[in-house]
Amino acid sequence: MVAGGIGIVLNLVGFALVPLLLGFVGLVIAGMGSMSLTPLDPRGGTFEASAMSVYGIAVPATEAQAVTCEITGQGVTTEHTAHEGYSVGEVDGIEYVEIYEVQADGRAEVTVMCEGASDVALSDFGVTSILLGAGVGLVLPAVGLVLAIALLVWGIIARVRS
Repeated sequence: MVAGGIGIVLNLVGFALVPLLLGFVGLVIAGMGSMSLTPLDPRGGTFEASAMSVYGIAVPATEAQAVTCEITGQGVTTEHTAHEGYSVGEVDGIEYVEIYEVQADGRAEVTVMCEGASDVALSDFGVTSILLGAGVGLVLPAVGLVLAIALLVWGIIARVRS
């Protein structure tokens, strides 16, 4: 009977810790994915955006303060982030810095035209892995809790019968 009670307590603790831990793992995996850069044509590169991702428009760090971009697409919001100096990786030994953050309400084709940049790159920060990690983090403790309650009931019944 004590073992079943301990199982329930440990599973309740798991409900708090496991989702946080798996959400953090998902965040790290998503962050590693954002470090890969996809080249875009500065004179009018396009990419397919999704609501499940946040995109970064990056340029070489030496050009970041002088670049202006026009970003168009249906249901697309942008935020100028050049002042933050967020490094998103390197291409051919050249450090790239994010200058815009782009989010889409749904599927959209986004066009990026930049002036003052020799090269433009796209980074993709997927939210799916974070949500998946948090979902698994809730399901595993729930199954464990049900199992612990079943074992507790089984133990109480076995104890009463003996």
